[in-house]
Amino acid sequence: MKKIIDGAAEWIGHNRFTAATLALILVAAVFLVGCPAKTPSPMDPTRDVTRSELAAEVAHIQGNLAEAGAAIDAKIAAYNLAIDDANAKVAAAYDALEEAEAKRQQIAAFVLSSIKTVASGTAPTTGAGFAAWGLAGLAVLGVGATADNIRKRAVISVTKAENKKLLSRKA
Repeated sequence: MKKIIDGAAEWIGHNRFTAATLALILVAAVFLVGCPAKTPSPMDPTRDVTRSELAAEVAHIQGNLAEAGAAIDAKIAAYNLAIDDANAKVAAAYDALEEAEAKRQQIAAFVLSSIKTVASGTAPTTGAGFAAWGLAGLAVLGVGATADNIRKRAVISVTKAENKKLLSRKA
């Protein structure tokens, strides 16, 4: 064994730079194979991870982000539906308001033309104008008669109550 060691020492002595190069290559090979590259973990910066561990963490992060994105997309879809519903309700309300205003303008135009007709002394005697005046008159009389009846009932009730008091005192 001493012979082998002495022979190796003699070879190293004659080929110093080659031996040093071989020693550096051997140390570098052991370091490169035995010590993989590491980087701080994106999930836990206090620990270092290798390429395969980093790939697993990245897949986990991307999965979490995909779930969060799906939840956000669902909320956006619900928000858009709520906006569409609100817009439809607002449009319907404006349509109803415009329809009511148009009817009101028609009534105002009818009343104004009727006033002009009566003021000019030419009340309609036939046709739609006469029928409209007749219906309007009946409606006014109906409302007025109803109001009068309600007032009369109240007066009659009070009078009856007063008469009962007078009759009960005499008896």
